Formats: sequence, structure tokens, C-alpha cells
Amino acid sequence: MKIFAKLLIIYIFLFLLTAFIIGFFVYSKSRGMLEIEIKKQMRIAAAELMKNIDKMMFEKMTDIQYLASDPVICDASSTPRQITEKLIHFRNNFKAYTSLSFFNLERIRIADSDNLGIGEKKKNAIYFDDIAAGKNSVAAEARYSRELNDFIMFFAAPVKDKNNKILGGIVAHISVTALNEIISRDILNILSNDIDINLTDETGRLIYSTDHNLKIFEDNIFENGIIQKENISNKEHGDFIFYNKVENHLEYCEFVKSRGYLEFKGNNWILIIDISKETIVKLINDELIKSIIYILTAAFIIITIIFFIISKRMTGKLLKLRDAAISVSAGNLNEKFEINSNDEIGEVAVSLQKMTFSLVGTLDEVKKKTTELLNTGNLLKENNEHLQALNE
Repeated sequence: MKIFAKLLIIYIFLFLLTAFIIGFFVYSKSRGMLEIEIKKQMRIAAAELMKNIDKMMFEKMTDIQYLASDPVICDASSTPRQITEKLIHFRNNFKAYTSLSFFNLERIRIADSDNLGIGEKKKNAIYFDDIAAGKNSVAAEARYSRELNDFIMFFAAPVKDKNNKILGGIVAHISVTALNEIISRDILNILSNDIDINLTDETGRLIYSTDHNLKIFEDNIFENGIIQKENISNKEHGDFIFYNKVENHLEYCEFVKSRGYLEFKGNNWILIIDISKETIVKLINDELIKSIIYILTAAFIIITIIFFIISKRMTGKLLKLRDAAISVSAGNLNEKFEINSNDEIGEVAVSLQKMTFSLVGTLDEVKKKTTELLNTGNLLKENNEHLQALNE
């Protein structure tokens, strides 16, 4: 087996050993850090999402305030048709609203953007109490509306004339699905599609959920044992772990309560983001595998380059040494072992060079002795011939 093949086997062995050590080290050291980072991202995402929901509530509140201050609507002499035209114009300009209605203080609907229930007296609701008190009502009530056949959040603002007398109120109906855009934009791209997002009122009644096992406006996360109320009571935000009996696994949860936005003081809603422990493990493993692959790829490239540089230099010296040795064995004792190296190969080259010098010296000495012997032999031959001549 050639030396390059031997070096290659050693290289592969060392690389695999290095890969195992790096992989084990990265996995053991980074696992806990990645879990902390995922939880941190969930905490940031929950806070950002709740902030954006509060911001949306504030924007809708200012919209309804603006509409309620319209000169036509604030004029007690305006006809229902004139008010309806204003409502339709507003709804067409602001697509978020399912419908808009104007009620008098007796809760009788005077005008509606869709001409629904004109002249009907509605049952008392929280937003009617807020209107009578001269206050804005920002999604203080959210429920299923048979009239609109949708899950609705109700926004309301009192309508006052120029003397600040309350004439009635504007009630806006916004579908709960309006939250989808915020959630898809702010959350699903940040974490994982496997997370569940639940939005409840302060009593735990579900207002919005991405969990298909739960029913909005029907399920109460506190009453049905999904989440223990003590986990989030008396806290503005935090985290906890609970066992999901329906899906039979542990889940990590981050929650944050509504804090309001500018003039909107919040409505005590609770946002809960939960993710299963299995999903966290999967996210961690996926991230670790990618990190290990990147590290090993970089290490492989660097080590391979170094290996080929070293092996080329080493085998180059050995090949040069081999060629010189072959030349010497062919009788060329003047061959030079020109290898400038301070390692063992250089020492071998110096030793071989000394050996050739010694061989050259020995051969010269042998040639000299041979010449002397030949001369002596010739002299003896001449003396012998001379003696023979004398004897005759």
C-alpha cells in the first residue's frame, strides 16, 4: 500500500473522530441554550402580538370616534337615510368592518350600513351601557352574531350633539377573523406552524384560537381544565408548563395580558402561546443538525486542504528521494539528494548523500589499489621473463 493511501486512511479516521467529538460537544452544550432561545422568541412574539392587537383596538376605537363625530351623524335633525349613507361610505372606505349601525338611547336601531334590523330594539349589552355613560366601548363584548352569521367583536362610541348631549351611539361589528392577518404576519413566520395561539377575555372565555380542538365563545380555558387560573392570575406576563389531556403531551406556554395602546387602556384580554415539548425538541434537533452540518462542512474543507498540502509536500519529498536512490542503484554515484528539510526525510537524504560520497571514495580507493596491483603484476611478469632469459 502506497504512503498516500495510508495517509488517506489516517485522515478519514481522524476526521470521523473529530466529527464525533464536535457533534457531541455541540449537541450537549447547545441544547439548553437553544431551548432558552426558543422560549425567549415565544416571549417576544407573545408581547409583540398582544401589542399589535392592542394597537388594532386603538385604531378601530379612533375610527369609530371619528365616525361618531361626523357632523351629519351628530345632527339630531339628520334623517336615517342620511346617516345610513354616512355609514355605508365609511364601511366602503374601511374594509375591516362587517357592518355599522346607529342606535338611539333606547337601543333602537335607526340606521345600518346593510339595512339590517331597522327599527328593532336590541337587548341590553355592555356597549349600550358604555354609550349611555358617554364612554367608548372597545371590544368589551365579543360573541357569535346570528344576524351577521359570524363571530363578532363589538366597538361603540357615543354620538353627541353640539351641546354635548348624547343622542345615541355608533356600533361597529368586526369579525374575529380580522385577527388572522396579525397572527399570520407576526407569529407564524417567527416560530413554528406547530404552535397554538389562544386569545381569551379575563374570565378565560375563548375569543380566538388556532387550536381546532377548541371552540371560540364556547370553551373556557379555566373551567374545562385546559389551563389552571392560578398559573396566570396576578401576573402581567409569564410562562408555565401544563399537561394537555386531549393531545396527551406536555406543553410550554407563554402568556401576556392586554396593556393597552396610547389612549386605549386595554380590555384585560389574555394571549396564550403554547407549543408541545416534542415540538421544542424537534426544533432544537433540527437547528443542531444544521449547525453541526455547517461546522463539519467547514472543518472538512479546511482539513482536506491542509491534508493535501501536507501529503503533497511529504510524498513529493519521498518521490524525489526514491528517484535519487534509483539513480544511485543504476550506478550514478554523482546523484545529488537535494532535499532541504529538517525532518526525518531530510535526515535520510543527508545519510544517503553521505553514503554515496563514501561509496565514491571507496571506489576510488579500490581503483587505486587495483592499478597498483596491476603495475606490481606487470613488474613481476617482466622480472620473471628477465630471469628466464638469463637461465637460458
